[in-house]
Amino acid sequence: MQSVESPNRNNFLGRGAILFWAAVLFHVVYLLALQPGWLLGGAMWAEMGPNYFDNANAPSLYQNFFAVDAGYVPLPQRIVAYIGALFSIPAVSVPYYYSWMSVALISLLICSFLIERFRAVIESDGLRLLVVIAVLMVADFESRTFINFTYFSVFFIGAVIALALSDRKNDLPLWAWLVPFLFVSKPAVMTILPVLVFAALLRPGRIRAIAVVSVLFCLVQVARMVVSANTGWTPLQHSDSSLFYKGYLALVYTVTLFGRFLLGPDFQAGFGTFAVVGSLVLAILGLAFAKVINARPLLLVGVGLVAFTALLNCLAFSLVWTDSFQPVVTDFRISRYILTAYIGFVFVVAACAAILASAAARFRFGRLAALVIFSLWFIGTGWASYGTKISRQWVAPGLGNSYWKEFSGAIDQGVTPLCVPIDPFPWLYGRNCERLTPLAEQNYVLKQIKKSDEGYLLEVPISASVQSRNLVSIALFIKPASDSDSDIRGRALVEDMQGQVHELHARRVLPSTGGLLLFTQLSGQYIESFKRIRIVFEQPVDVAYQSSNQSQPSIVLMGTKYMPESIGNILRRAVDGDVSAQLVLGRMYSEGQGVAKNPGEGVNWYMKAAATDNAEAQYWLARAYDTGIGVVENKVEASVWYQKAALNGSQDAVNALERLKPRAK
Repeated sequence: MQSVESPNRNNFLGRGAILFWAAVLFHVVYLLALQPGWLLGGAMWAEMGPNYFDNANAPSLYQNFFAVDAGYVPLPQRIVAYIGALFSIPAVSVPYYYSWMSVALISLLICSFLIERFRAVIESDGLRLLVVIAVLMVADFESRTFINFTYFSVFFIGAVIALALSDRKNDLPLWAWLVPFLFVSKPAVMTILPVLVFAALLRPGRIRAIAVVSVLFCLVQVARMVVSANTGWTPLQHSDSSLFYKGYLALVYTVTLFGRFLLGPDFQAGFGTFAVVGSLVLAILGLAFAKVINARPLLLVGVGLVAFTALLNCLAFSLVWTDSFQPVVTDFRISRYILTAYIGFVFVVAACAAILASAAARFRFGRLAALVIFSLWFIGTGWASYGTKISRQWVAPGLGNSYWKEFSGAIDQGVTPLCVPIDPFPWLYGRNCERLTPLAEQNYVLKQIKKSDEGYLLEVPISASVQSRNLVSIALFIKPASDSDSDIRGRALVEDMQGQVHELHARRVLPSTGGLLLFTQLSGQYIESFKRIRIVFEQPVDVAYQSSNQSQPSIVLMGTKYMPESIGNILRRAVDGDVSAQLVLGRMYSEGQGVAKNPGEGVNWYMKAAATDNAEAQYWLARAYDTGIGVVENKVEASVWYQKAALNGSQDAVNALERLKPRAK
């Protein structure tokens, strides 16, 4: 897009490179200021360990590059992880490598907009710099992690599309061929695909070949996701709304998002205000698109990103993106689910700023108009300050739980069994290790435990489905009673089936905000068939309890996986009517513990156990109907089984029924 300036390009040789490295430096300093503990602490995050690290070190090249994560293939992350494994980076350095590669690649994807080639899109270097800063600053902590950095790909792809449409004299450079490979990553990146296809229809040249290959790659990715969904691996939500109604909601969300993005993240108003403002914005953009030819590329990319992000969310997350419009009004926040739409709106603001600057070209300071207009929106509506808030590293229990560094030696040595808690709580990395307890809730309440003759004692409730399992270690989220860092010590007294008591020890300096305390023995050891756990602390502490069941501590029990020879024994007992064995089989098949994951088979075993009036089996069967995992989603049937479980004493079922009440309105 042409700006008011028409300088001799020779005077600008090297400026693009200088701005590029300046923006990269800004990004690094910005993140170090807001995330020092994360970037310099060496903690492992979520799938970085059990998915990317393990698959990068697998013997199969197919697994190295095409193993799935949540049902899709994240090729860019796989390549980065494989390079780390190829150079035998030690386990203690892997978290640094992953996190800093994420910083570097985000910088590359965004700051590349500052090179001279993109002057065909926005000639003003200053305005392009502000666009880059607006994207670098406003992204939540989770979206910046290694597993999520490819969300920023939509910015790079959008810039390439705008370049193809703006520069009619030159074809796209060869590095634009990076675009198709970026589509083999997060499904949300496909929100820009319709815009790419439309641009390819308008513009001959390399963009058409890139679009064709991109479509093929996306079809392969969609096919992979369909296969994954048929085996139970899908984050998609199911609702009773028709496809037409979801499309209608996507249209309304598109309008309201424009109002929200213009007014700012902290602006307080009702749905009607955002809808009216959004309608006015789109009407003005329509006029600009019709009258200002140079503005069309960025407007097309920007509006397309907002619209297709809304459509994807309404189709994929239909239980959240409903006609309550909470994601835009009361629960609005920039996360990876809406980041692509924000990027689209940044493109729109840049286009509008350049148009207004062109109109002011005849005035003395007209050249600065674009910078002033963009800055007024970004700073004046609160986006800049909002970015500094959401970019900060998480606090406990999100961070401060990783024991990766402490166990890195055992990881390199191949010790087994090995159970290593990582961030965020309650994620786990392990070898011949799995969670024995269900995934703990992120929401919790803190309770101070009482002192006994032995010390500050916590009796841990043990579910029948995990009794008789082999225990490796115990992780518990706690908060020191003092307002300063505290050296917390404790021991877990574990009684096995023969009545023998084993001791697991824990010690860690925890901040006043709390953190994870790990009780364990020497690496490679475990306790066979435990039935009781008591935890004793030497000093007063607050223990986290699940908010939905405040009698259940937010604890993670970790044990060995089932050996193949023991599965046959469990199956025989289950067939003979042993309810505890039926519960164990339900868990194994539902979560893929020791057997191929088959949620449908897991539901079958829960049904058998539930028929005996076992409250735990009834609860898990109800939950299967509630979530639609392993069985067709049916809220009515879920409510029936929750009620039966509640009558048989399941507090979890009582809490679930309370949660379902608003849905019945």
